[in-house]
Amino acid sequence: MKGKKFLHYKSMKKSLEGIVLNDYPLDMVLGSYLATYVWSHWARKPIFILGLLVFRPKIPLLNYKSNKKLITHSSPRADYLKLLERYINRDECDVVFLEKEKNLTRFSLSSLISLFRIIANNRFLIFRPVLFAHVIFAVSVIKRLEKISIEAGEYVAFNSSYRIESFLSYYFRKRGVKTQSLQHGMYFEYLNDPPVDVINYENVCAETLLAWGEYTKEQVGKYLPRGVGVEVYGYPSYCDVELGEGCDSSEALVLMLPRSSYKREVLEVLADFVNNYAGELVVRAHPNSVGFISEFLDSIGKLSILNISGSLQSFLAETRFHLCVGFNSTAVFEAILYGQRVCLIKCGNDEFELPNIASETSALNCSSTLSFHPQLDKNYYFGKFKGRI
Repeated sequence: MKGKKFLHYKSMKKSLEGIVLNDYPLDMVLGSYLATYVWSHWARKPIFILGLLVFRPKIPLLNYKSNKKLITHSSPRADYLKLLERYINRDECDVVFLEKEKNLTRFSLSSLISLFRIIANNRFLIFRPVLFAHVIFAVSVIKRLEKISIEAGEYVAFNSSYRIESFLSYYFRKRGVKTQSLQHGMYFEYLNDPPVDVINYENVCAETLLAWGEYTKEQVGKYLPRGVGVEVYGYPSYCDVELGEGCDSSEALVLMLPRSSYKREVLEVLADFVNNYAGELVVRAHPNSVGFISEFLDSIGKLSILNISGSLQSFLAETRFHLCVGFNSTAVFEAILYGQRVCLIKCGNDEFELPNIASETSALNCSSTLSFHPQLDKNYYFGKFKGRI
């Protein structure tokens, strides 16, 4: 993988490699914070650094004691919550939402001594203020965690690569508690400049990543941190029902558009299809892209083609469409899961390629892909789910 931001992130992380406090490797527990800084807009970077120095995350697990599995998550996104519900067995686990509340940072004498020792052994930090700020933050969080008692039979992080769940993963690892991390989107090797999402597998802090399928294992296995294993656990929303009898049929082409980090490419591809595709067109958008896509379609009197009703899963399961076209989006894989005809559209900044999947460069060429519809093995991408955790 390459890309200026990715290489900058890896360089910062490499600088912290080998610095360990109370069995917490700073390069790992700070990975997502370093990534947030690197991929942030320049105007937000000073605010982010100030936040690291002034605040630390609130930990809502004070004196938690149980033999059950402890599962944590930190995103209120509806699709993430639905995915989590399909993973868990509430009779055998406790689920804790890690709210984004923060406390003012307070340094104890022990924290100051630890910080002084780190600086004494790594004097380059004095001349790297951004890294220094991250280290100060890590010391504060680790010292706070080590003062509280949390007991659990096992620990499962929704995303152990991210924020406080990185710290919690090492909190339990050092205490001999089994730790796992869930897959919450499609993970693959990025062909071009990786987005911040790369940390989802590059910075896994739990002992094991529970992957959806062999595709994930093959794509990201070599990028997992040393000592982290990957288990093909299956896809919790796995669907055994193929499109067939009783399924509605539509002549519409479904254009599936990715998140807002690809705004330029989204608008270019959308304009191409709106202007050049002669057939019926339906647009499905990533939740954080709906706003600007709505504005664009409304400005040209085409807002009616945007479909945001219901879940993507029900949308794809209930109707066989003429063709599903997308790029840089998990929706492409969802379409494969439900047996739809699938085509990748090249955008010039493509994250991935898929074997045996047709690809085109423009709306005008998409009709030619209808004769190319191989029998895809959806289990390669979405294995059968082993059961609730």
